[in-house]
Amino acid sequence: MFHDIVVPLDGSSLAECAIGPAGWIATECGARLHLVRVHVRRDAAPAQDSVARAADARYVHELAGWIREGSNHETVDVVLDGSPALAIADYADRVNADLIVMTTHGRSGIERRQFGSVAAVVAHHVACPVILARGEPGEYVPRQVPLERIVLAVDGTERPEDVQTLALRLGRLGHPSLRIVRTLTPALVSQPAYAGAVEDRGEREMVAAAESHLCGSVARLRAAGMRTEILVTVTDDSPRAILEAAERDGADAIVTLGQRR
Repeated sequence: MFHDIVVPLDGSSLAECAIGPAGWIATECGARLHLVRVHVRRDAAPAQDSVARAADARYVHELAGWIREGSNHETVDVVLDGSPALAIADYADRVNADLIVMTTHGRSGIERRQFGSVAAVVAHHVACPVILARGEPGEYVPRQVPLERIVLAVDGTERPEDVQTLALRLGRLGHPSLRIVRTLTPALVSQPAYAGAVEDRGEREMVAAAESHLCGSVARLRAAGMRTEILVTVTDDSPRAILEAAERDGADAIVTLGQRR
């Protein structure tokens, strides 16, 4: 299962929405929560910056104290300095985190920029999975929130056994339904007179090959009792395709394997 879960916070109620699902996972697994606030230095005098950093530390410490009062899992708080994504990734490595839970927009439309900025950089620099949980600005969800519908985004570089292992770990958390979304970039084909037909055939072959690559994993997951489906799509905008798939499914979260494997 999971042992150390990092929850990055930026002081917003949207980021705090990640505490709900992270707390639920921590309770299910007996894991430790790491609440992380990255202090970004502004163009201010050293004394002013020191005051701002102290405010960041007070914010995350008070939030951790509040969580400790209402749960039985260990919660630690830390303030980091530097670039938010890289500082989060470095901290996750240092504490051997096996999961990072962040928040993205949900019901009224997931914003692509939330998926494509800090979260994408974090996922690129860590070896552990990253969960993008659904949330809304101004909606802080203090209660523990189960994940019932999950989109697992893959790009074809993952080993099938890694996908299966992560899916099974998620499956032990309340048996969620899982859709594995594989995105492909458009096939690069020559452009003769019948180029359209060649391109269509090339894309169909790409999709079929990707589906075949995932079929073994899906069969094993279904045999283990997990409700699992596949979606393979050809797109030149993978983040948007993944986000749209999550919206169509009403997914509670998008999960990516860490890309530094």
